[in-house]
Amino acid sequence: MTDFNQAVLDALRHRSVDGERCHLVLFAAYRPDLAREMATDSGQRYFDFRREVMSAHGKMAHAQPLRLLDQALYEQSLDSGCVLMNAEALLATRPERERRAWLADVLERRYRNPLIVPLTLFGDEALAGHGRVIDLREKVMPEQSLISRLAHADMAATG
Repeated sequence: MTDFNQAVLDALRHRSVDGERCHLVLFAAYRPDLAREMATDSGQRYFDFRREVMSAHGKMAHAQPLRLLDQALYEQSLDSGCVLMNAEALLATRPERERRAWLADVLERRYRNPLIVPLTLFGDEALAGHGRVIDLREKVMPEQSLISRLAHADMAATG
């Protein structure tokens, strides 16, 4: 386990006293490899929202309601929870006001199992200082191996 992910898991353990909630983890860079490791290290599934949900809507993916993201979070929480990557793919299609409202709302919902949503683009729109926002943008990210970069590039190309 990397020190980076250990910091996330420590923060989650410390902050999970109020039941099963969604935590937003703010990354300085887009790193699906770290999100995958985070899922493994936390005993959760990795779920790529863009690949698993949005891609089914093809050219109309941008027009889907945020309710689609809510539904995916709910469904993923039923089993063991997950690290839900690429939520920003749908959030990017909405104006800032709507994104901020969604981010605030998702932090207050209760789920059956814990959820982690990494954010890279819209971290500044998450509620600063909120107990379930874990800001790692200043933390040094581990180097991404060439194999990992190639694997994620291949997944992005085929997804």
